[in-house]
Amino acid sequence: MNRPDRDSDGGSVDNSIPRVTLVLFDIWDRDLERTLSDTLQQFFFSIGERIPSTPQVSVQNRPCPSINPFEENIGRFCKLLDDAPGNIRIGVIDVGLWTFSPPPRFIFGQGCRYGSAVLSTYRFRRETQSRKLLHLRLSREVIKILGLACNLDACEDPQCMLTYHRAVEDLDRNRYICRHCRDQFIASLGELFNNFQQR
Repeated sequence: MNRPDRDSDGGSVDNSIPRVTLVLFDIWDRDLERTLSDTLQQFFFSIGERIPSTPQVSVQNRPCPSINPFEENIGRFCKLLDDAPGNIRIGVIDVGLWTFSPPPRFIFGQGCRYGSAVLSTYRFRRETQSRKLLHLRLSREVIKILGLACNLDACEDPQCMLTYHRAVEDLDRNRYICRHCRDQFIASLGELFNNFQQR
């Protein structure tokens, strides 16, 4: 059954095609939008034969709510993702995601419920000197955030994109998605794309 598309007028969504939605909260950087979207699309094409269907990656722009940057506010963004379309929803924000978990700090991102997660560009923009390096690091981090949306554990291989990152420079060591994490991705994506009706 097709339903009206929330992202556009005059069309409908084919519910048989899985959908991954990037929800950009007050981020109007079209180059960054393209980098994140293209990275996800390339990843899905790379495993296309092993998942039920290659998903469509779409982008939604939304206003960012006013928040206190030194409060744990991940729950607020997770709730905002609940009504976004798609089998998987990744929120992208430019405000810091603060956590009181020792040590208190701004984090790169966090998973919400199964099928959604939030990526914060806050530390990347402040701790990366060049735009090219910023985009490279964020293209690797969006894969990690997709892993969080798929409930994947942090990998112990320091060159895998699914490893735990303490500093933005840690992403510079990432070279690939290891075989174990790729297999976990495929299992989780198969479940998300088969068992969750298109929203």
